[in-house]
Amino acid sequence: MLDRVNAREMKTFTLHDAKHGLKVSHLMWEIMCQPRRERLTPPEIALLVLSAHLHDLGMGMSTEERRDRLEPDSDLWLKLDATGGYQRALSAIKASIEAGGLDEKSLASAIDQVAEAEDALLCQDIRERHATPSRYGELLNEFRRLHRESGRSVPSVDEALRFFDDNFEARLIDVCVSHNEDASCLLETRADNRQEYRFPLLYPVGSTQADIRMVAATLRLADILDFDRERVPPVLYHYLLPRSATPDENISVREWQKHMTISNWEFTPTRVIFRGRSKNPIAHHAVVEFCRVIEEEIKRTQATLGTDGWVYNLGDQVSAELHAEGFTYLPYRFSLQEEKIFGLLMGRGIYREGLAALRELLQNAVDSCQLKDALTKAYNPSVVPVVDGRITITYQNGTSDGRLAKLVVRDTGTGMDKWIIENYFLKVGESYYKSSDFLRTNAVLWRSENAFSPVSEFGIGFVSVFMLSDHIEVETAMLHSLRGDSTRRVLDIDGLGRLIRVAEFDNTGYDSMEGTTVTLQLRSLQDRNLSPSWDEIVAYLRKSCVDLPYSLHLVQIDSEGKPISQEMIRPRGLSVELQDDLNKVAFHFSVGSSEAPVQGEISLFGYDGMLAHQRSEVETHGGFAVGTTADSRQYSVAPESIISRGGFRIGAIPGLPTYIGFQTASTGILRLNAKKELGATLPATNISRSHLQEGYEGISEIVLRSWLEPLIAEPTRISAHGLGVLCVAKRDKLGEARWLSQYTALDIYSAAREFWMRRLGEISLGKSGPELLQIWEHGDGPGLELGLFDNYLHRQLLDISLPHVSNLMVDERGILYVSPPTGDWKQVLACAKVLSPRTNSWSDFAMYKKSLSNLLYYDYPFLHWFSNNYKEQLSEFSSTELATMRTCISSLINGKKHSYLPVLVPAEADIFQRLVALLPSATVQYPGGNPIQLSEFVT
Repeated sequence: MLDRVNAREMKTFTLHDAKHGLKVSHLMWEIMCQPRRERLTPPEIALLVLSAHLHDLGMGMSTEERRDRLEPDSDLWLKLDATGGYQRALSAIKASIEAGGLDEKSLASAIDQVAEAEDALLCQDIRERHATPSRYGELLNEFRRLHRESGRSVPSVDEALRFFDDNFEARLIDVCVSHNEDASCLLETRADNRQEYRFPLLYPVGSTQADIRMVAATLRLADILDFDRERVPPVLYHYLLPRSATPDENISVREWQKHMTISNWEFTPTRVIFRGRSKNPIAHHAVVEFCRVIEEEIKRTQATLGTDGWVYNLGDQVSAELHAEGFTYLPYRFSLQEEKIFGLLMGRGIYREGLAALRELLQNAVDSCQLKDALTKAYNPSVVPVVDGRITITYQNGTSDGRLAKLVVRDTGTGMDKWIIENYFLKVGESYYKSSDFLRTNAVLWRSENAFSPVSEFGIGFVSVFMLSDHIEVETAMLHSLRGDSTRRVLDIDGLGRLIRVAEFDNTGYDSMEGTTVTLQLRSLQDRNLSPSWDEIVAYLRKSCVDLPYSLHLVQIDSEGKPISQEMIRPRGLSVELQDDLNKVAFHFSVGSSEAPVQGEISLFGYDGMLAHQRSEVETHGGFAVGTTADSRQYSVAPESIISRGGFRIGAIPGLPTYIGFQTASTGILRLNAKKELGATLPATNISRSHLQEGYEGISEIVLRSWLEPLIAEPTRISAHGLGVLCVAKRDKLGEARWLSQYTALDIYSAAREFWMRRLGEISLGKSGPELLQIWEHGDGPGLELGLFDNYLHRQLLDISLPHVSNLMVDERGILYVSPPTGDWKQVLACAKVLSPRTNSWSDFAMYKKSLSNLLYYDYPFLHWFSNNYKEQLSEFSSTELATMRTCISSLINGKKHSYLPVLVPAEADIFQRLVALLPSATVQYPGGNPIQLSEFVT
């Protein structure tokens, strides 16, 4: 069975075969001091030898197991492929194989792809579950089956694991499980009996006793010390691994070469020495690094067992004495100055304000409560989690004699056990929610449709609390720990980088706790004798916590602990709240759904209604301009828009329109939803939580569509409420909105017409907007002003629709006009689909008006059209070449204007020379300048 381990899935791993089991048992004897060897009892010897062979046996898989693990209903897919991406990809390849039609080479490649993918998945699966009680139970049951089939050649497991009729199977399994855990597991107590150790020192077996803790410690030490070339036979190395790969490219190559470097080893009471020859600096460094890992394991085990329990002839200094062949090894590496790094993490270089630390604590509290609720519902779907009383924030006033205020954040979430404290909480940058521990838990939740999306993601948030406090106390307990550790612990922290005092207490009985309480002794960033006030804290919470899944219970007490005030911040929901006068001029639009990346509500305000509201605000505030009052405090015409992640505000909503001259034309509140295709994860933010990271696309387009689509469907709302002068930022990419393809160019023009009509009426000195448009649509008049600025919404919509039936016109002021349409232009627009806004835009040419009529190109800012008179002559140039040509002309004009000689790269020079050869007497001009012939630029 051991020979299966490196047969398929694990073929590129260092050997975990029968020889490894023999080496481990040999090393167990080698490292144990002579007096302890002489005191070994029969059950101790049995446990040592059996664990040496059994601990990695679970990595091997039979053909039947492979088939079962890859079945569609196997939990392998839930653990490693929660979103179904791998399974769909494999199914597609298998379907192409079964369908036939592939040539011989493609068929072989597809079969190889399936085999490699399945081996990789099975390898990851078996590595994660090979050291679990259930896996060892499966293996022993397999031995039982073999014994039933062939009792003469295969002994009985039940008899082999007995001594004087005492069965020690459960202890053997627990020892094997522990080899894949942290050394601290050696001191754990039993989950069902807190008064007994998980690995007892005196465990009765028959007529004698066994030190189970010693057995477990010996297995973990001997296993990691099996580090030499015997685990990587050269013939297998050259057969199994890619010859072209190098250690820095392939982790398997690096691991095998690392072992092949070692020739022999020596154990002394003070040192462990590995000796060998190295031909590769990467492999050499891998050996040095692994020696550090071994040294850390020895020290952790030694610290766990203590002086009395250390029975090994094994020093805690591990070194590599290697002869480098063909290179000089210098162990240079970057080092981090801990104090400065901590200062960066907790300073304003990342967080804009000190109270951001409170948000980080609340994020941890929310995640902890949500994980607890998800686990509860997974095992008892009838439970309805409560939202009140789960998170409490208490502020205790300071005193006039110098006692500082305290801030306490308490949650009733999962809490932390020793394992989580040591491996995640105390390791900056190590997030529990990114760990394999959590992913395994979330796979169970996903299967029961209770997966949740943690707000925390970086693992550095807790460090920020040192912006507010030098002294922090953390009290935590985990009643339902997977490791059976429900101890209540209190961590006393005096500052970053200092030792942390830990006190442990029994956590049973009616007063047992579950959750975490963090107490900060406050100070301010400016003055260590001052603290943020309660009012400042409440204001910050109301601003930052906009849509939490739990109510926040806020309590203020005096220095003696007596209540002063209490209030609640409840989940706000996803509806816009406006004053009555604003609500009258607002249009509300629903955004997205729970299945979309974002959901909520936005509100647009009519232009005329905003004017009336602004006048009212000015009158109310004593004639002061909008935005200030008599005491200079800022106020807003309308509430700011809010986009939240996990209930916490991260910024303003993208994709909302504006009005020129107003503080706002819209508002809204949106919630970011988890990306289901990424395993129910929330979109990532920057470290300070002030905006989303690049790469989470689509929010701006969803927002834009949510309000623009209804207006396109009902254009009369635009003119009726003065929405004609809305502006949309170019960064919101209306020109790339593929959803517009559902409309015809006439639909788009009809909406743009209502916006355009209002704008024309404002700039015309004579006729009204409707009159001007009526004349223009009949094909009469000199053309209508399109507008210089392309952020006007009507301009962007006209740019999409009118190129089908009109020409662009330019005057010397840089103002753009649209020529009247000709013929049956409505029919043309009705038949034209807006397949892609970019493909429906204006060409590279425009009609030049009046004094510009003879120019080839007018170099006005923001204009980039050649004269339509030269369209036929320039037909040999592509759009890309014409764009290069514009750049060249602008550069040459600017050089002539400021008396310097610009330099063109060869590609630009070639295009410009072709242009001059074609049109030597053509002229270009900049505003205020005289026409310049192209030939004048040639020197």
